[in-house]
Amino acid sequence: MPKSLSSSPLSSAEAAFRFESPLASPKKASRSPTALAVAQLPSLGQLSPDMLKIPSIMQSDLNLTRKFDNDVVTLPEGTVLYRGDDRYDPKQATYEAQFYLRDQLNTKNYGQIVLSFELTQPIELLALDQNVEGFKNWLAQNDTESLNILHNHFGYPKELSQASTHKRVRDSVGNKDRALLNSIKQYAAQHGFKGYYIQQMAHADAGRGDFHGEVAIYDSTFVSNPRLISGQNKDEIRDLNQAAKLKQLEPQKKRKRISQAERIDLDVRENQANRGRGLFG
Repeated sequence: MPKSLSSSPLSSAEAAFRFESPLASPKKASRSPTALAVAQLPSLGQLSPDMLKIPSIMQSDLNLTRKFDNDVVTLPEGTVLYRGDDRYDPKQATYEAQFYLRDQLNTKNYGQIVLSFELTQPIELLALDQNVEGFKNWLAQNDTESLNILHNHFGYPKELSQASTHKRVRDSVGNKDRALLNSIKQYAAQHGFKGYYIQQMAHADAGRGDFHGEVAIYDSTFVSNPRLISGQNKDEIRDLNQAAKLKQLEPQKKRKRISQAERIDLDVRENQANRGRGLFG
């Protein structure tokens, strides 16, 4: 495992990168984070016993270290991750995924079938909402397309001097997120990181509230097999699988019935509608 290049105090410019999520700021209300999490849970009748366990607040993971001029989050072996995925089939031999949540409260955005996973080993993740100048500079030399994704879809400042005033906005688009994760995989060949980690961020579509925190891991072998925690029986899972397949096929059916100009317009509208949804593949 690579050693940290420096343990010296951060400069004022570097310190400006330290992004504090609302969940990490000092409490101004009398209710604790756990109480707030309980208040947001669905009704008890909708949850299995496993889902009644209150998840860890994501910011408790943020024991940041500096490696290769990047802020890094280390998640220990056994860390629990979650996904919502109505395509999940318990009969499938393997389940491969790259995008996860650290809490189950946001899984409803992605599906009624909720799965939990555990890390099979400790992993180091680039904290993309913090200071990752080392990765940014590597992208500038090796992958300018992914550099643009880092700026435009993860809100990363183009200049270190802008960090204190730059508002970071998350604009999640599936193919862009996967492209950047693949670039991290290439970068990892020299530096050992396994993906990225972000806290809750402002959403590009302000009307949808903040974008949830996420964990992205490029290799599913670092994660255990999924465990169903939402309690559906096999018939309910089959129905959700079928509905997910029909939803996935519907855009293809539309394209077969429309002109090329209409198809381009449909692609644009679907891209806008899918920002931040259904990306956890």
